Amino acid sequence: MNLTSFASSKDFTCPMISSVGKIVAIRKNGEAIITRLRMISKDLALGIPDNPDSIDETVVLRGDEIGNSVIGKVSWWWGRQR
Repeated sequence: MNLTSFASSKDFTCPMISSVGKIVAIRKNGEAIITRLRMISKDLALGIPDNPDSIDETVVLRGDEIGNSVIGKVSWWWGRQR
């Protein structure tokens, strides 16, 4: 499934990710990571960690990488906010 084909030009939502800023699982270097997805444009998405100390771990996804890397929305998460 190519998620970019579902992106709306207004709010960049898609069927798998109901709204911008949701926590998702993403493939990165053969591993799964949990991050917040931010759709910058139809062809550009960022996986931004909640931990401000890990901001250098931001994942940049372009074009087909978006559909190939996003595993799915995380429906439950336990953690402390900083």
